[in-house]
Amino acid sequence: MKTELQKNSLWQLRRTLEDLSSTDRQRHYKEQVPFVDVPRELLVQWDTHIRYLREMTWFRKLFNREQASAMERFDILLQQTASQLGYPLPDVPEIFEHAAWRELGSEAKWLLELLPEE
Repeated sequence: MKTELQKNSLWQLRRTLEDLSSTDRQRHYKEQVPFVDVPRELLVQWDTHIRYLREMTWFRKLFNREQASAMERFDILLQQTASQLGYPLPDVPEIFEHAAWRELGSEAKWLLELLPEE
């Protein structure tokens, strides 16, 4: 049985991956909060999740070995993508022109399908 903290954290992780995997969600995010650099915000959100996976036993317990390994692989791809795109990252909608960002979105969708439901 999951604690409330685990349920909320898994919900947040799934929302982050849904946002990363959808240009429509990213556009909507930008429309709702125009002053936010959406790609950068999503990377910061992801960083919290991967840090929890590495450092927090209560979070790690939510995932089997395959899921945890997939999250680690996704993190490597995310870091490579961020390096490739440079600093500062292009914002929405310019970032959609970059194949690396679109590939990251596809991988986020795949990871989302692999992870447990809320």
